[in-house]
Amino acid sequence: MKKIILATLFFALILTGRSQTMLDTATNFTVKDVSGDTWELFSLLDDNKIVVIDFFSVACSGCQLYAPEIQEAYEAFGSNEGNVFFLGIDKGNHNDDVQYFDSVYGITFPDVSGFDGGGNQVHMAYSIQGTPTLCIILPNRYIPVKQIYPPSYENLVDSIVSVGGTLITSVAEKVLNEDLLVLSPNPATSFVNLNINLEHDRTLQVEIYNLLGEKVLETDPEFFQQGRVIKKINLPFLPKGPYFVRLLDGNTQLQIKKLILK
Repeated sequence: MKKIILATLFFALILTGRSQTMLDTATNFTVKDVSGDTWELFSLLDDNKIVVIDFFSVACSGCQLYAPEIQEAYEAFGSNEGNVFFLGIDKGNHNDDVQYFDSVYGITFPDVSGFDGGGNQVHMAYSIQGTPTLCIILPNRYIPVKQIYPPSYENLVDSIVSVGGTLITSVAEKVLNEDLLVLSPNPATSFVNLNINLEHDRTLQVEIYNLLGEKVLETDPEFFQQGRVIKKINLPFLPKGPYFVRLLDGNTQLQIKKLILK
């Protein structure tokens, strides 16, 4: 399954970059999330919430890739307790499928399934052609951002702050410190340094995949203490081209970054 997901990742990301809602003004909807809570869009907007909608599907490779970063942004803006409200709307799946997706990728914001929660109808109403599509709706019903691509933590924060979203500073700093990964140099030649800032001790493992979804490199699990970590990985045998670097703590994906070898 992992190989299939990564094999389609490149093509999924290309399609996602072209996908966005075609609406300028929001259409109201009422949906029920997998926990049984009901949400009406206009009621949230009338509460002066900026609503971020994550149009997704559980089998979408891009959705799986960016789900942890969307969760991080949700936490950084106050976990729906601030002036920003995150709502995930699935297409084509049932509550059990979405609940499993949430458990694997650590999603705690409200998620709506396509069949049981009404998500399919919302995808149709907003003319969503590909997933993930993330849009922002303001309290006056205007949609200033029709697609945040790629939906990385940094892009989400920049887009939401630019339209008036308020970060909960302490939470935002914690998220950045927890999972920040920087690859350098990138593009690389024969090696790459993984610059990681750990808030607490972790046992880390690195996997590198090519665009066919083939794992081309895997490190043994290695224990690191809290603080700044720089791990060098030699890459002299890999052909030139794009790759994906996954940082793992056990079975938990902390972050995935694109690496270019030249």
